[in-house]
Amino acid sequence: MTWNPELALEGCRRWQQDGLGEPPAVRQASEAYFESNNNLGMFIEECVSDIGLGSTKTADVHKAYRDWCFQNGERPVDGVGKLLEKRFGKRTIHGTRFYVCTLHPKWQDHRL
Repeated sequence: MTWNPELALEGCRRWQQDGLGEPPAVRQASEAYFESNNNLGMFIEECVSDIGLGSTKTADVHKAYRDWCFQNGERPVDGVGKLLEKRFGKRTIHGTRFYVCTLHPKWQDHRL
């Protein structure tokens, strides 16, 4: 094989511009690891229903999540608001924000 400096420079330019990318196998493994170690997913499974149907104040969902974490010895994940919004969708009515979901009755108006 012959050394081609132009080809090497082109490869370097592409790497600097686009990065190396993430192989699909790495992305899938990362997603599987996140899901298996994701207390937010466990909270949703145990405490949320009617995803896409009901409306629950965002503050109520956040409080239920923090309470659930405390009761289960879990640490709340950072950026939970963005994750919940992505999962449920969000709407604002008269300045009050709601997620498009319903908390299970046990967690509605939940107090520790």
